[in-house]
Amino acid sequence: MKFCEKLVILRKIKGVTQDELASVVGVSRQAVYKWECGESYPEALKLVEIKNLLGISIDDLLDEEFIVELPPKKKRKRMTKAEKERIEAEVAKEEGVEKTEEKPAPKAKPAPKAKPAPKAEPAPAPVVEEKAAPVVEEKAEPAVEEKAAPVVEEKAAPAPEAPKAEKKKEEPKRMSFFERLFGNK
Repeated sequence: MKFCEKLVILRKIKGVTQDELASVVGVSRQAVYKWECGESYPEALKLVEIKNLLGISIDDLLDEEFIVELPPKKKRKRMTKAEKERIEAEVAKEEGVEKTEEKPAPKAKPAPKAKPAPKAEPAPAPVVEEKAAPVVEEKAEPAVEEKAAPVVEEKAAPAPEAPKAEKKKEEPKRMSFFERLFGNK
């Protein structure tokens, strides 16, 4: 087994993180990472610190024939209800408090939904009669016919020409942002 593999296994057995190992040995976490990847090896003085922290000899740490195994993982089992009640009773006894069996209150059934009362129609507004204003008829006056004047066509006078010296300077066309960015297309 290689040094890098042993270092990882021993570090995990002891429950030490890379940061903690690095601070004890006096190096950066990246250095510990390189040791565990097999990219580099620690100096002799650092090996002594590792040996003291992980509880293994330097010979065993560097010997490739020495094998370190992870202990088997413990399976977690759930506590039964009876065990839980027993432990709670012991804790209550130690605290001097007697535990009384409290049964949860039965859940109240929700009241049936009441049917909404029918909506009452609003009372009709009272009818008020108003007297209408008397109608007055106006007499129309007879229309007077006007005679239209005859249409005469007149020739318009020619417009005076503008002097040639006063030509307006054309302002440059303002370009939009996109036209400036992409050009005229």
